[in-house]
Amino acid sequence: MHQLRYALLVFALAAILFATPAKADSWRVDPDHSAAHFAVQHLGIGEIRGFFSEITGTAVFGEPGNLLQALDLTIAADSIETGVKKRDNHLRSHDFFDAYTFPTLTFHTKKITPGSQGKLQMTGDLTMHGVTREITVELAGPTQAIQDPLGNTRRGARLTTRLNRTEFGLTYNAVLDGGRLAVGETVEVGVDLELIRQQEACGKQEKK
Repeated sequence: MHQLRYALLVFALAAILFATPAKADSWRVDPDHSAAHFAVQHLGIGEIRGFFSEITGTAVFGEPGNLLQALDLTIAADSIETGVKKRDNHLRSHDFFDAYTFPTLTFHTKKITPGSQGKLQMTGDLTMHGVTREITVELAGPTQAIQDPLGNTRRGARLTTRLNRTEFGLTYNAVLDGGRLAVGETVEVGVDLELIRQQEACGKQEKK
């Protein structure tokens, strides 16, 4: 009986050690169909909206259930656009993002958990303006996989969160009459992503 138990234990350990690992499904962000949007108050009476047009990154899906396991994003700081060239140049300057010194914003996922209404909560490190802080974002999606006209497999997702820009060293401001701020400190963020399965995208031209 002792020998039988020992043999079963050895068999179980061997099964664990030599089992085929779960296949990771790698995807990449399609920069032509993805962007990071933001909105911030202006003078306490209006709202300025803009976006970062250059975004890259990768995502990994895996077992169980082909669920999202990791997401990493990189955004070019100098790709910020609000529709006003003078304002965009000011936002790229040392008063705000200082894009020459800190050329990228990055987000690295550390934990993904179920959220409300079928959404996911993603906790990760956001690095912006040279400052790294842990944040939590809400993720709608990823959608079911579809085939685009060129045969690439795609999925979509949207991340949303609110940030206090001063926590990342973006402190430029002016206090107006009544204590109103020229630029709001709370920023609404929405990141729209299209993901392409990597092994397919390597050999296929993407449709603009």
